Amino acid sequence: MYQLLILAAVMLVGLFIIYTGKNLYKPLEIITKIFVQVAIGAVCIILFNTIASPIDFKLALNPVTAAITGYLGVPGFIALLVIRLVIA
Repeated sequence: MYQLLILAAVMLVGLFIIYTGKNLYKPLEIITKIFVQVAIGAVCIILFNTIASPIDFKLALNPVTAAITGYLGVPGFIALLVIRLVIA
């Protein structure tokens, strides 16, 4: 008797995981894409800071600048450079 209840519970949990897994796939894909873009933006800023260190020109590395560089790409990076030149 208990074996049948355990089997039914396992089947219900399995169906729940399958159902929610299908519904959670798209948001997880979007979140992963955002994290990858921010990481790529951070790497680009780190590389730029390494290359530009002899002339003492650096961009701040924080989540906002990394997200701007990662999401907008080269135009966002150039915009950050222009903003840095105008402010400094």
